[in-house]
Amino acid sequence: FFFQAEDGIRDKLVTGVQTCALPIYLDGLNYWRMLLRSPEATRQDRLDFVDYCHKIGRPELAADELARMISSGATDRDILLLGLDQVIRRGHLAGATQYARVLIALHGNDPEIRIKAGSAFFDAKEKAIQDQGRLLLWSVAVRPGTNQPAAVRKLASSSLLGEVELRRLIEILGAGEPGLEDRLMILELKARLEPGRRDEFLDDAVALVSRSTPPEDRCCVAAWLLGQKQAGKALEILPFDFVRRDQKMLLHHLQALQDLDRDADISQLLVRSDLPIEEVSLECFRGMVEAHHGRVENALKHF
Repeated sequence: FFFQAEDGIRDKLVTGVQTCALPIYLDGLNYWRMLLRSPEATRQDRLDFVDYCHKIGRPELAADELARMISSGATDRDILLLGLDQVIRRGHLAGATQYARVLIALHGNDPEIRIKAGSAFFDAKEKAIQDQGRLLLWSVAVRPGTNQPAAVRKLASSSLLGEVELRRLIEILGAGEPGLEDRLMILELKARLEPGRRDEFLDDAVALVSRSTPPEDRCCVAAWLLGQKQAGKALEILPFDFVRRDQKMLLHHLQALQDLDRDADISQLLVRSDLPIEEVSLECFRGMVEAHHGRVENALKHF
């Protein structure tokens, strides 16, 4: 259909690509391939195709296209970043380190490059390489700006940091008016510094939620609590009568029940017809519950 047009082929193909742009639609790959075969395909089209394959978790589908781009643009910042992303997604730590070295050599003054390369170094197995990554990440983390949060988050996620570094991160996150995610990260770092006060910090997280807290923020705190293995506290801020009309909050409520192995409560909710949860989400959750209890065949039926 697209190639019947005498002109504007690229516009029609891009329309097809955008229509299937959601990660779950693998059919979008057909439109991408037609677009890349078109003489009107641009450099950005090729970059977007590789990025699309990475987002749907299929980096191998873009490997040939990326290899061609790298061979013709070996110093191109965006192409090298996609190359780094691909090897990381495929679990090739040695390859990630090689890409990171090239990126730093060519574009080392770029804060985004310092974060991406620093993260690749930080995830390496060798301590000397980890230390290089730490230095690169800190060089961005200490400077206020749009790139600072990503560097701080990467550092905060590491178990390699000592007391001085943890306190410095808390200081950075607390500067100005920290948002909700920053406040939760501060509490997490404080709990790492003072494990004996962890319960106090968990209560502080619950206290961030009030009756007037927007659903999105309530879900953010609940997700953090679930990540801390505190399903009971997550339910405190997500009581059923409060969340019954909001799909996202309901799904967090169900997740908390699952973590507490409250199968009977989950079963009662999943058969109700008055809940604002799409059927596809319900089936996925039913599958997750079955998988959680090792009932693989039942889980596959739901999925």
